[in-house]
Amino acid sequence: EEDIMEGLRESGMEDSACTSGFSVMIKECCDGMGDVSEKHGGGPAVPEKAVRFSFTVMSVSVLADDEEEEVTIFTEPKPNSELSCKPLCLMFVDESDHETLTAVLGPIVAERYAMKESRLILSM
Repeated sequence: EEDIMEGLRESGMEDSACTSGFSVMIKECCDGMGDVSEKHGGGPAVPEKAVRFSFTVMSVSVLADDEEEEVTIFTEPKPNSELSCKPLCLMFVDESDHETLTAVLGPIVAERYAMKESRLILSM
């Protein structure tokens, strides 16, 4: 929120100029984390693999009421940094097991499609 407000100020806009909404570009990522097994007691290692599904807000743009083109008011300076990558789901599954991945990520994908045309109202 602070970055958005700063971007508005740098563009010479007031928050009241943004009645038509924001456009947000998001990068999604699903990474295999490899073997995350632990040794239990004196027995053999229990092989476990994990997958992390995450997203990064890449940019935020706004179309001011009196403008014809959108103005970008936020761009992620480090899009590949773990600090900007927000995990949504961490699961113990082998990334090559597509059937299980599809079952686990299905609700997240459905939520994403529902959000594409939704509106989020923030008080600024």
